[in-house]
Amino acid sequence: MEHIRVIAEIGEIIKDIPLVFDREFSYELFLSCLIEDKMNFVVRLNTKNNVKITDEFKREVSLVLKRGEVETWKDVYYKRKIKVNIIGCWEKGFKEPLYVMTNLESKRGLEIYKKRMLIEESYKDLKSLLGIDKNMCMREDRMEKMMSIAFISYMIGLIVGEELRKIGIVYASYLFSKEKEIKSRCFKKVYIDKV
Repeated sequence: MEHIRVIAEIGEIIKDIPLVFDREFSYELFLSCLIEDKMNFVVRLNTKNNVKITDEFKREVSLVLKRGEVETWKDVYYKRKIKVNIIGCWEKGFKEPLYVMTNLESKRGLEIYKKRMLIEESYKDLKSLLGIDKNMCMREDRMEKMMSIAFISYMIGLIVGEELRKIGIVYASYLFSKEKEIKSRCFKKVYIDKV
């Protein structure tokens, strides 16, 4: 529960800046503390534990979405006690819907959480696509150079990927050999096939 104490201490420093948390922080005591300390929050809802969401009349609210849908539930209660706004969306390419609860306006909460997801995707890309986690440089100056090259490469990939996406090209194919097996890697919505 150390994180609750820390958040209470930093409350004055961050003022109106919303705090963003993943689903392991969607529990009653934590949310109660955030509300008590008058802090803005955006938390991914953990739907795996069959949490009860109710309306103002204590009727259970069903959080059900179909692929491609976006739905908001305003002024509902998490575990029948904590008043929140919930927004859910099930975007193309996702295995399940994303539900976000917040004490902000629902759409703003979703936008903030999606930015957090982009940061997570960037870390995954840096580790898996550019091999940052396999950096074997022993000297600090060489490590800095290697990291600089990796980050520049990553940024170029992001910029090119975004520009291609803007003009409607979301699939680029490069043939490296005549092997039959095709392996695909996703790099910011630009798919590169290796043959």
